[in-house]
Amino acid sequence: MSRASYAAHFRTVMGQTPAEYLLSWRISLAQKRLLQGRPIALIADEVGYESPSALARAFRRKTGNSPRDWMKALKSADPQSA
Repeated sequence: MSRASYAAHFRTVMGQTPAEYLLSWRISLAQKRLLQGRPIALIADEVGYESPSALARAFRRKTGNSPRDWMKALKSADPQSA
């Protein structure tokens, strides 16, 4: 199967391209680790980014917020977390 055929089949089955899927998966892993209180530098390495800034750019592209702003929004939405 060619790369293009695989990508087309993947999109048909999954509803997103392989790159979009990988981005979603990595950001989901990063969000879980952020909630555990892990440092962004470690998270970046653990989820496959070369640097914390690369993770932050991808995080913002996917969620619309930086990792820090995403955490602040979660904490302000959940009064129990304070």
